[in-house]
Amino acid sequence: MRRHVLEASDSTLEEIRTWLFCQHGVKVSVGCLWNALRRLKLPLKKSHNTLPNRIAKMSRARVNSGVRLKAG
Repeated sequence: MRRHVLEASDSTLEEIRTWLFCQHGVKVSVGCLWNALRRLKLPLKKSHNTLPNRIAKMSRARVNSGVRLKAG
């Protein structure tokens, strides 16, 4: 697995899972695979090399309370 991940460093977890199953008949969950890569200190290009998504502030929606005040 180490050699495969290093040779195909742009692989996603799902691609590595597929490779493990097709080549070795091994089924693992994404979480198990992620933990294994982390323990082995193997890079996963698409996980930590990009900045996290930024959530922009949204303006408040105008809410009509349904209550009308009487003038007078």
